[in-house]
Amino acid sequence: MVKKRLSLFMVVCMTITSLVFSISPITARAEDKIMDIVEGMTTQEKVAQMLMPSFRYWGEGDTKEGVTELNDAQKATLSKYSFGGVIVFAQNCQNAKQTTALIKAMQKANLDGGAESSLLVSIDQEGGYITRLNTGTAMPGNMAIGATGETENAYRAAYVIGKELAVQGINVDFAPVMDVNNNPANPIIGVRSFSDDPEVVAQFGAKYIEGLHNNGVMAALKHFPGHGDTNTDSHTGLPRIEKTYNELKQIDKNNDGRSEEHTSELQ
Repeated sequence: MVKKRLSLFMVVCMTITSLVFSISPITARAEDKIMDIVEGMTTQEKVAQMLMPSFRYWGEGDTKEGVTELNDAQKATLSKYSFGGVIVFAQNCQNAKQTTALIKAMQKANLDGGAESSLLVSIDQEGGYITRLNTGTAMPGNMAIGATGETENAYRAAYVIGKELAVQGINVDFAPVMDVNNNPANPIIGVRSFSDDPEVVAQFGAKYIEGLHNNGVMAALKHFPGHGDTNTDSHTGLPRIEKTYNELKQIDKNNDGRSEEHTSELQ
């Protein structure tokens, strides 16, 4: 089976990052080419390109342990399917040398299977208490950065994060958190948010993205609009967002940096 050059997952990430940065004519032409390639993919290739599996643990019961190097079964899985990417966690990232070797082995297994595109290697490295690398610079969380009142601090933090990720072969960061933390009872967003003010979130978030991008690391904004105003942890339950569409648009959708003209297209 001929593997395609494009990671379909990259299309998703490009779409996410376009929430902050307007689409240029060059980007529009690239998207036309992307669609041509996607249309030539088989269903299996499309599905695989939309998957980003983790190899966080291996084994069962007392033999379960974090994966710090690939075994033969894991290599075979990466070789068999042309996944869009992988995601790594703290269990995979004990130190910089080991993490770099693990990611290199993942990329090699992917290419050994005939894939013509490299994997997107992603991580949740937000700063604060959502930090997956076990070595490197411990950066403050978003609320602490927002409290400084200086957006350049968001750039500085993200620049350090991006540089440390890039040198280890990680090219996608599921950050920054762009939720507006306007519910004090929220059990999952809290200090991960820059502010309860959507304008502040937008300004700090844009500088954070710039810091990642200037190191060649793709930003993926999160979470679902309105998650900053829920009282349920989405990892353990299903939050309900008790807002009208207009309220979401005013508080959550306009904090992504787009004009009202672009926002109205979603109606």
